[in-house]
Amino acid sequence: MEGSCCDFRLMDLFNIVEISSPAQPISIILAFNDSPRSHIARDAKLMLSTRSAGQQNCTRLVDRNSQRDLPFPAQPIAGFSESPKLGDWRIAPVGTAPRGPDITRHEVVRVISVIEIEALLTRRMLVKVPVIPQFAACPTPPLEIMPSYRELLCTKMSTNFREATEIVTHPALPKASAGHVVVKNKYLGVNATDINVTNGVFNENPPPFGTGLDAAGTVIEVGQGVMEVKVGDYVVYDKFGAYAEYVEVPIGSMHKLPELSPAALPLTVCGISASIAIKECGELSTNETVFVTAAAGGAGQFVVQLAKMAGNHVIGTCSNDEKAAHLKKLGCDRVINYNKESIDAVLKKEYPKGIDVAFETIGGEMFKTVFNNMAIRGRIIVFGHISEYRGDTPRSPFTVSAMNEVLLMKAITVRGFLLRTYGDIIPTHMANLFKLIKEGKLLAGVDPTEFHGLEQVPDAIDHMYAHKNIGKIVVQLP
Repeated sequence: MEGSCCDFRLMDLFNIVEISSPAQPISIILAFNDSPRSHIARDAKLMLSTRSAGQQNCTRLVDRNSQRDLPFPAQPIAGFSESPKLGDWRIAPVGTAPRGPDITRHEVVRVISVIEIEALLTRRMLVKVPVIPQFAACPTPPLEIMPSYRELLCTKMSTNFREATEIVTHPALPKASAGHVVVKNKYLGVNATDINVTNGVFNENPPPFGTGLDAAGTVIEVGQGVMEVKVGDYVVYDKFGAYAEYVEVPIGSMHKLPELSPAALPLTVCGISASIAIKECGELSTNETVFVTAAAGGAGQFVVQLAKMAGNHVIGTCSNDEKAAHLKKLGCDRVINYNKESIDAVLKKEYPKGIDVAFETIGGEMFKTVFNNMAIRGRIIVFGHISEYRGDTPRSPFTVSAMNEVLLMKAITVRGFLLRTYGDIIPTHMANLFKLIKEGKLLAGVDPTEFHGLEQVPDAIDHMYAHKNIGKIVVQLP
C-alpha cells in the first residue's frame, strides 16, 4: 500500500463492509465534498475505482450481510488524469437532493487519500464506512411489515394542530424510488414549528399534505443507487411528512444509527439548528453574556451547553423549578424562572452592561424585553416566536420604528434563522455534535413524558405549548 492517510484507524466510528476486487490493480479513494452549496449528509465518503488500460471501471462493493453489489463509481473531471491522485477533483453520484427532484445528483469531490492495492488474484479487504456514534438503545422487537399504513395529514389550515390534522390510512406502503429508502418509523420528533406547517407559514400548498419534521426507524426497502444503508439498518432523518408509520426518505436527509433509540432525535432538527444559529448567526465567541429563552426546551438545551462550552456566562429562562434545576445541571450560570421573577428586572439589576448574544424563541413581549436589554454591538438570533404560533397571544405592537433608535445607538444586530437556508454547513455542525456526544461533553435530553401512536401527536404538541417539556418530546409508534 502507499499514500495511506489511515483515517481507517478510527475503528469506533466505522462499520465494516467487504470489497471483492478483480485481479487487477484497484484504488480506494477517500474523498470529501467541497461544493459550497452541498446538501450531502456526511463530510467524507468512500469511492472505489479500478485502473486498467487507462480506463475508469467500477469494482464491486459487496455488503457483508446481503452480499448485494453496491457500485459507486468515481469519474474524473475533464482536464484531470484518469489515475486518481491526491488533490484531484472528481465527480461522484450521491443520490438525490434531500428536498429536490427525484434525479441522481452528482457532487464535486476532492481526493484526500489514495490506497493502491496490486491484486494478482481476487482479494478481499475490509473498508470502514462512517456511521453515527453509539447511542443508548431501547429494546427493539422483531420488525413486522404491514400491508397498509397510516399517516397524520393536515386536512385544513389552522393554528390548532389537533383541528387541522386527521389520520388517514393508505392501502399500500410507499415505494423506494432511486436515491431513496422506505423507513418504518419507531420514534417521531415533536417540534414547536409543527404548527407553522398547519398554519401555512412553512407550507404554501393547499391541504391535504403531510406533517412532522423528523423521525427514527428501520429501513425496509432501498431504491436504486442507494449504498449508504441496507434493509434492516436503523436511521434518523429530517423530512416534511415524518408523522407517518412508513415514509419514503431521500438518502441525503438521513444518518445511520448503530441502534434504534429516541436519543438521536434531539439532534436532527433541534440540535443542528441550535448549533448553526448560535455559531453562525450569534457569532459565538468567549467571555460574553449569552441569554437563552426556553432554555430547557429541545433547542435551548443545546444552546446553553454550547455557549457554556465556549467559555461564556449563560442566562437561561424557564417556567418552573424542575426546569431550573435541570438548567443548573447543564451549566447555566443564572436561571430565571419567569413565573417567580421579572426577567426585565433581573437583567437591568444584575446585567447593567447588557446581553451580548440572545437566542430568542418566544417573540412578543419577550422579544421586546430582550431587545431593550442588549449590550453595545449585541446580536439577537430570532429563532422563532412561539407565543404567536397558535394565535393565542396578540402580536406585539413593538414596531420597527420603535427599534430604530436603539438599533442605531447600540449597533445591535438582529438575525433571523431558518435551518433549510444553511444546508451547505449542516454536515460540519452535525459531525461536531456527534463528536461532542461521543466524548460525553454534550447531553441530548429527551422529555420523560411518554406519548404513543399517531393519535397522541396532538397531545404531545399541547404538552409542549403548556411549557411542560424538558428536552425533546418524542412519540413512540408500535
